[in-house]
Amino acid sequence: MPDHKFLDVISYFEKLATEHVAIKHGPFNKHFFRLEFDELMTGLHEEACFPAVVLESYTFTLDDARADNGIKHRDGAFMLIDMVPDASDLDAVHQTWEKLEEIGDDFFARIQSEKRLPSSPFRSFKLSSVSATLITNEPLNTVGIRYTYEIESSFALDMNPDKWDIQ
Repeated sequence: MPDHKFLDVISYFEKLATEHVAIKHGPFNKHFFRLEFDELMTGLHEEACFPAVVLESYTFTLDDARADNGIKHRDGAFMLIDMVPDASDLDAVHQTWEKLEEIGDDFFARIQSEKRLPSSPFRSFKLSSVSATLITNEPLNTVGIRYTYEIESSFALDMNPDKWDIQ
């Protein structure tokens, strides 16, 4: 369980957004963002292409696991967001949620299938850690699904003397 950093998670989600055929993120079609939902909806709404993948920051706790390495238990979240012509049209909202749920299923199927690759930041991923919440922003005619997940990574508990100026 190597010590993957948050930058590895960012790169992985950007790759998913770029390679998924329903999203197709790219430099001129921005479908991937690293920020919070409110920032996307207020500041970047004009720039965003939909459906969009919004990767949020994460929290983590540390555990010594009674071993030579420490364990970081990371709780992360991302959202899949799309536009609807009218957020009060429940049929359109439900169809869009269904489409986004299918994309989310595709993401987790790929994460699950690649988690054993050494380069995967999701090596300790358990599908049972995933939770999803449906979201709606009526004034901006957007709906989405917010997914939370848990992953673990290790880090060395040995003090590196090169990183300290001890007198």
